[in-house]
Amino acid sequence: MVTAVGVVTFPLLSGDVFLSVVDVVLGLFLAVGCPVIAVRRAVGVSERLVARPLTYTFDETGFTTMSDLATTNWSWAAVTGIDELRDQILIRVNKSQFVPIPVAGLSPERLSDLRTILRNRGATTAAEPPAPRSIGVRPATP
Repeated sequence: MVTAVGVVTFPLLSGDVFLSVVDVVLGLFLAVGCPVIAVRRAVGVSERLVARPLTYTFDETGFTTMSDLATTNWSWAAVTGIDELRDQILIRVNKSQFVPIPVAGLSPERLSDLRTILRNRGATTAAEPPAPRSIGVRPATP
């Protein structure tokens, strides 16, 4: 908003057409270009941090997530709930944070073992997710 006001008022006060054009271009870059560049850089950094193999380890005291960049230890006392989706289990550790555990590639036995570990630690999972079902087909986009 400040940039827009500056872009509009400064050229009107100066009277110089070239300076007015430069101010408008600079204002548009600051208002549109800078946020786009900042978001692209942040997404690139996030992808480099997130797109790494992650190992999950469960023991008596809690569970650990480990990559080549970081290791995080979670106490069972921090777990506030478990949500099970079709392809992952979300271990909630507070109202706005969760640890996703992908389970799509687990064998039924390994998935059952994981559910047992979570249940034995006092974490209650939701009922098994329903089987996927079709609710219709979206028509092709023109």
